[in-house]
Amino acid sequence: MKLNITETNKIKSKIIWGLILAAFFLYWIGNMLILQGMISFGITLVVINSIGVIIIGYLLRKVIITQSPVTANVYLITRILEGILLAAGGLVFVLYPT
Repeated sequence: MKLNITETNKIKSKIIWGLILAAFFLYWIGNMLILQGMISFGITLVVINSIGVIIIGYLLRKVIITQSPVTANVYLITRILEGILLAAGGLVFVLYPT
């Protein structure tokens, strides 16, 4: 069975919203674990969050590009930078433990 564009967009939007919600909890729980001394598991959650942030940017770029290609590309770049900075922030705890 082939999905039409509307059904495909509904599936994408559910995936995007799921990733956005997961990103909040992954980063929050990851930071709590890092601060409580469970550094390796906490950083794993922060890095998974960072990957999710980049995937959100990639999926939303596909939606935005039909209206404005420049905006879509800038959005993707900012999400990639956000993902990198979030992961780097978590890795700082490994390099400079408190």
